[in-house]
Amino acid sequence: MNKKRVLQLLLLLCAAAFLALGITRQEHQAVFSQATIICTECVGLQPGQAAPSPTKAPQPVFRLPVGVGP
Repeated sequence: MNKKRVLQLLLLLCAAAFLALGITRQEHQAVFSQATIICTECVGLQPGQAAPSPTKAPQPVFRLPVGVGP
């Protein structure tokens, strides 16, 4: 084996070891919880707030530029 192949294999084994360590320490649950909070903030919800009803969504307001109109 050449040096590049050995290095790739070593890094792959190291990554697998860290992945297994994180799973045994239940860290995936913390990551999922934080990701959920970030995603709800991106769509405009606060953590614990119910999603808005699609039937009660606000209607968009269309405004014409100044000087344009009937």
